[in-house]
Amino acid sequence: MKTIQLQAHDYDNNDLLRAAGVRRIYPGWYTAFYRGVSLDRSTICSATRNRGGRIRTAPPTFPN
Repeated sequence: MKTIQLQAHDYDNNDLLRAAGVRRIYPGWYTAFYRGVSLDRSTICSATRNRGGRIRTAPPTFPN
C-alpha cells in the first residue's frame, strides 16, 4: 500500500477524499492510502486527517 499527502479543497482532492470515505472534509492536509500504480477514485483505500495541519514526513529509506 502506498501513501500520499493531499491538501483538501485543492484540485479534485475533495473527490478523492470522498471516495476514501471521509465524511467531513476540513481544510488542511490528509494522508491517503492507495493500491496500484496511480492515485484515482478506484485505487484509494482510506484517508486520515493530519491533526494540526502538519505534513507528515516519510521515514528515511536506506538502500540495502
